[in-house]
Amino acid sequence: MHAIRRHCASRVDFEVMLNKIIGVAGRLKLFLLAAVFIGAAHLSHAQSKLSTYLELAGSAGIYSLNADYIMIELDKIRVGGRLGIGMFKEGYEGSGMDIYMPVSAIALYAFEAHNIEIGIGFNLISYSIRSVVDAEDRGFKRKTELLGNYVVGYRYQETEGGLIFRVSYTPFFYNDEPFGRYEHWGGISVGYAFKSNKTSAASY
Repeated sequence: MHAIRRHCASRVDFEVMLNKIIGVAGRLKLFLLAAVFIGAAHLSHAQSKLSTYLELAGSAGIYSLNADYIMIELDKIRVGGRLGIGMFKEGYEGSGMDIYMPVSAIALYAFEAHNIEIGIGFNLISYSIRSVVDAEDRGFKRKTELLGNYVVGYRYQETEGGLIFRVSYTPFFYNDEPFGRYEHWGGISVGYAFKSNKTSAASY
């Protein structure tokens, strides 16, 4: 995780936009939990394309609670979006909560319950780092970074919903000069796809 936190040599200033996102990051965790219960409450009324899962390591670095939603179905191909959030606090006195938010577009190509999953997006990171600018300023400063991220992996998920199991390769891309760089990473996930009371005629 120390590699994820290294400064990019050059970085576009996202502070105004990112501070607004960070301000509601805590609420997103509650939103994802609420999505689980809302989806469960509507299982008997409508077909659901919502999935939730806990990912260890992976796109958020340490862990994340995620939800994805399928918006397009084309025979064996399904396309949607994924949103997640992870929070972690180190034991240093004065340090704040570190926040990781993976956001990506995803696509699944299915062989019945066995899926190839690919995705591309970014990981928004807000973390505390010790300031050593001068002798009088040695507190913690909040830094934000936007890292490129993609996903290539295997996903087990039955057509009608149920248990989800994912194993993914999730490298990070940094905007370093002159060539940029990437860091190898991966993750494992367990979750649940809400069952629908109607099954698509296509076998995806």
